[in-house]
Amino acid sequence: MKKIIVIVSSWLNANKNRYSDLTLKRKAICDECPYMKKSSIVLFFEVIFRIQEPQGYKCGKCGCGILAKLSNELMECPIEKW
Repeated sequence: MKKIIVIVSSWLNANKNRYSDLTLKRKAICDECPYMKKSSIVLFFEVIFRIQEPQGYKCGKCGCGILAKLSNELMECPIEKW
């Protein structure tokens, strides 16, 4: 149950924390990770609108949405990079 609460709170606070130091630091690490995956819609928006935002990305190791995972200090990297 605790894990569900952490996931829900992560998504509820993701937009508010999207530019926090914690989120940006973690994103820099994830950008270099081979498990960082883009959804096909993100690829479309990057090409058409040159958007480079973390929403729409997911961790290929655990499947979590990157923005929610990056912005919550209770979430951990599944390969222990942060």
